[in-house]
Amino acid sequence: MSAPMEEFKAQQAVLQQQYAARTLDDADEMDALLSDTEKDDGEALDQLRHLAHRLAGGSGVFGLGELSQPAFELETCIDQGADNETVRKKTKVLTALVRQTIENKA
Repeated sequence: MSAPMEEFKAQQAVLQQQYAARTLDDADEMDALLSDTEKDDGEALDQLRHLAHRLAGGSGVFGLGELSQPAFELETCIDQGADNETVRKKTKVLTALVRQTIENKA
């Protein structure tokens, strides 16, 4: 393998690690936002949607493609005005999958 390719792969690995760490932080934030969504806090729901959207879009780029669909489903569920229990269940499934996926890739 050429030196530039090795350097590229090393940089890619660093970016994947950084993305994984940020995604774990996002999962923690999603869990924290759940209590605010129960209070009908529209801002918390908007933030939860934003995190799901970001995860749906970026996870495939950084080698965590299995997270894209569940994140998209959460985002869509929020966009369609689903009840809090549905949002809660989809969030819990997503955050558990985030942690499991990243742990398995470590």
